[in-house]
Amino acid sequence: MKKLLTAILLTAGVTAAQAQSSVSVYGSLDVGYIGSNTTLVATPGGAPSNTVVNQFGTAAEYSNRMGFKGNEDLGGGTSAFFTLEFQPYPEDQNLSGSSNSGLLNRQSFVGLKKDGIGALSLGRQYTPIWRAYCQNSPTQCNNTVGDAIYLNAAAGGAGTSTSATYSGTESGLGFTNRATNALYFASDKYNGVDVTAMYQLNSNNKTQTDPATGGETNQSGGGFGANYEFGKFSAHGAYQQFTQFTTGTAMSWSDMINTVIVSGKDTQSYLGADYDFGVLKAYVSYINRNITSTYNSSQFIKRNAEQVGVRGFFTPRIEGWASVGTGSFTGIGAASSVNFNSYQLGSNYWLSKRTNLYAIFGSTETSGNQQTTAGAGSSKNMYAMGVVHKF
Repeated sequence: MKKLLTAILLTAGVTAAQAQSSVSVYGSLDVGYIGSNTTLVATPGGAPSNTVVNQFGTAAEYSNRMGFKGNEDLGGGTSAFFTLEFQPYPEDQNLSGSSNSGLLNRQSFVGLKKDGIGALSLGRQYTPIWRAYCQNSPTQCNNTVGDAIYLNAAAGGAGTSTSATYSGTESGLGFTNRATNALYFASDKYNGVDVTAMYQLNSNNKTQTDPATGGETNQSGGGFGANYEFGKFSAHGAYQQFTQFTTGTAMSWSDMINTVIVSGKDTQSYLGADYDFGVLKAYVSYINRNITSTYNSSQFIKRNAEQVGVRGFFTPRIEGWASVGTGSFTGIGAASSVNFNSYQLGSNYWLSKRTNLYAIFGSTETSGNQQTTAGAGSSKNMYAMGVVHKF
C-alpha cells in the first residue's frame, strides 16, 4: 500500500509538471496563381519597359510559415515562453541554401511574462509599427500590390522596388517589420491601453578612428508604440528608428526614386484608427519614413502615405476588403519627387476556420517630372487567386 501511494503521488507530480509546460506546432501554406503587369521608368526621362508575369506562385495573401511555440508556468503569475518561426517556399526544390534563402528566420525569441505587468522577450521579433498596423489593417498586410502603408518588398512598388534594409532588419517600403537582436516589452492591457517598447543592438560593436567613414560600425535601433481600445473604436501609434554607421551599405528606392543613401538613420512613424460598424470595419492610417545620411544631412529619402479602407463579412463565409491610398517619395533635390496612388480589392471564401480561397487585385501608379526623376510614370497591377490552409 505504501509503495502504491508513493507511485500515485509521483505520477500526479509528473502530470502537474506536464500541465504547466506546453509546446505547440503551427503554420500556414498559401499557393495559387499570381499575375502582374509592370511598367517601369528606371532612369530619368528614359523609355519605359514592360514586364508581364503569369505563374503558379505563393504567399500572395498570407506569408508561408512553420513555427513552434512553448509556454511554461513558473508559478506566482510568472511564465516563460519561446517562439521559433520559419518561412518555407513551396515553389522551391531546396529547403536551405537556395536563391530564396531557404527557410527564412521569421521569428526566434525567448522571454518571461508576469501577469498584470507584461512580457519581456529577446531575439528576432516584429517591430512596434508592424504590431500597431498589421493587426489592424484592411489588407492584413498581405503580399499583393496596393497597400500604401505596408507595401511589402515581395510585392514591389510601381515597378520592382526594393526597400532600404539594414543588417539585422527586414523591411517593406513602408516600414521595417522585423528586427534581429531585439529586446521587446509588451505590457498587459489596462483600462483599454497597452504599450510596447523595443531596443535593438547589433552583435558587432566596434569604434572606428576615422569619423569621415562613419564612426561606429555598430547598427542599432529602437522604438515604442501605444494602443487604445474603447468599445468599437481603437487607436494605434508607433515610432521607431534604425541607424547604421557605415559607408559600406547603400540604401535606395531604386526605381521609385533615383536616390541612394550610404550610412543612414532611418526614422519611421505611424498613426492609425479603426471603428467597427458591425458588418464593416473602417480604417484610417498614416505612415512617414525618413532616411538621412549620418554624415551629410542634405542626403535624404522621404516617403509618406495616407490610406483608408474597410473590411468585413457579407455572409458567414464570404469576407471582403477594399483600400485606397496616396503618398509621395522625395529625395535629394526638390526635383527628385514621385507621387503615387494605390488601391486594393480582395475577398476570401472560408471553407472552414482554417482553410480559405482568395482573390485579390491591387494597383500602384506614380506621377512626377518624368524628365528629372526615375520612377515617375511607372505602374504595377497585380492579381492573385489561391488557397490558404493554416494548422
